[in-house]
Amino acid sequence: MNAFKTMWLSLLFVMMMTGALVNCEGCEQSTFDDQSTVSPDSDADTNANANESDIIAPLIISTTPVDGAFSVPVDQILNARFTESMDASTINAVNFILTGPDAITITGTVDFDPLNKKATFTPDTDLDSNTTYTATITTGVKDVALNALESDYIWEFTAEIKPAADVTPEVPPEVPSDITAPTLSLTIPLADATDVPFDQILTATFSEEMNLATINQFTFVVTDSDANPVTGAVVLDDTKKIATFTPDSDFASNTTYTATITSVAKDLAGNALAGNYVWSFETQPRDNIAWTDLGVIYTAPIGDAYYPSVLYDAGGFGVGGPTYAMWYSDGTGILKMYY
Repeated sequence: MNAFKTMWLSLLFVMMMTGALVNCEGCEQSTFDDQSTVSPDSDADTNANANESDIIAPLIISTTPVDGAFSVPVDQILNARFTESMDASTINAVNFILTGPDAITITGTVDFDPLNKKATFTPDTDLDSNTTYTATITTGVKDVALNALESDYIWEFTAEIKPAADVTPEVPPEVPSDITAPTLSLTIPLADATDVPFDQILTATFSEEMNLATINQFTFVVTDSDANPVTGAVVLDDTKKIATFTPDSDFASNTTYTATITSVAKDLAGNALAGNYVWSFETQPRDNIAWTDLGVIYTAPIGDAYYPSVLYDAGGFGVGGPTYAMWYSDGTGILKMYY
């Protein structure tokens, strides 16, 4: 009886102990479960704790365009990339500024890309070409731990240089075609002039500008009384209105010469003279005294072809000049020269 009782008590003790352990383990699991339950504010607390440990100011590691960039497209969108996550509320038009000449603010839209940690500024209109701009991100910009930039970040760039617009030259008003023939308004010497110097330079003044190619020794011609051509140089002056004829040597004395401007001479429009322009002049006589110093060497008798005349010795007169000169006996002028 005592042995049965002892066994029963032992079994009862084991059963009691087993139940106690089961209940205790249940209580312990429940306690763990209760302790592991996350409250709604636990994440914020964790982030707050993390933010409290971040005391490093954010940095800008790159910009577009880069500082000092040249020939930037006029439709460029600006961006700035940060070293860490930023407080998007601080990335705005107050803290991301673009200015042009004279510090004039350029309006635009500011955005933030949290994934790439990038702020962007999109101007409302195209930038002006050939113009330098300044971009600024102020210390009002902060990271998620509310650390601000240590100083304003500033960079500059120049919008593309565009060539000056092609300027279409003004078309002058149409000028009516010139169909008027040129004329001679003045000659030197004048027509029928007398006592003209031996070294006279001839000039002819036209009513309008002339074509240089048509004013030459073939269109400005001078001949003596025997129709022999006189050689010389022909020039058209800078005004293109005055032609000159300079003889290669002095004219002979007391001789009639004829000057002609031919109808081949033309103005700039190609209009020719209406016809040849012709005028004559007579050179002055020699000084009688100069011819008579060496005396009379011959007097033409009555019936002589040169009567009434006398022949004076004029040795060496002029350049390659005549040795003798036949004069009228009354001394009115030279009749003939002998070489």
